[in-house]
Amino acid sequence: MNETQMKATPPEEIKHYDTKNIIIGVLVFIVLIETIFLLLGVKETVVQEVVQPSGEMVTVATKTFSGIATDSPVYQDYTACVSSCGQCPTVCEQDLLRRTALETSTESYCEQLQQDQQQSCKDELYRRQAEEQKNAAACDKLSNDDLKADCRFSVSMRLALEKDNVAECAGLPQDYKTACEQAYYMEMAIRKSEASMCEKLLDANDKTSCLETVRQQKEAMAAAPTPPVQEATETTEEQP
Repeated sequence: MNETQMKATPPEEIKHYDTKNIIIGVLVFIVLIETIFLLLGVKETVVQEVVQPSGEMVTVATKTFSGIATDSPVYQDYTACVSSCGQCPTVCEQDLLRRTALETSTESYCEQLQQDQQQSCKDELYRRQAEEQKNAAACDKLSNDDLKADCRFSVSMRLALEKDNVAECAGLPQDYKTACEQAYYMEMAIRKSEASMCEKLLDANDKTSCLETVRQQKEAMAAAPTPPVQEATETTEEQP
């Protein structure tokens, strides 16, 4: 018997070694799948009994997502969507993620959407953030020039109305600046019942409509009954 034959691995050890490798491979595969689900935000499946509008009780299996409580209104809407949609749970999931992204101002939910929907979700989120913060500079995060211009217009319009200052429209491109100013004059004319604001409108139909609205407001205020003035009652002290 030569040295090579003496050192040959017994068949039992080879079989044991192969089995061990298979087990390790399966465990690695399971961990990999769980990691993928975790990265996608999917944690587990919830099975619920849901009553349909017809009164029928149906069993619905829905996914849970990291950071979205199963008893939240948006998740309940998702469950109702799945129960009524039948074969289109993906549509319901996409709506849940988009709504959660916008309601919580969390970009990571947009990134869990299908590839072709992610950018539109982010653009809508960035616009909302810019409007809520009243920060036109935040509009620069949007994906194209048209969306950025619309966002800046919206922020400037909000600031003009909030501060009652049409000068907030001044930094916009001419077309947007004019639209901002016209919207400001129309809104403030109605808020203040000031016909002079209507006169600044460029469109004849808008001006006529504005003047008529202000006229009706003033007539309604004039016809409103004047609240009675409560007379002060004098108190007298009793003399001892």
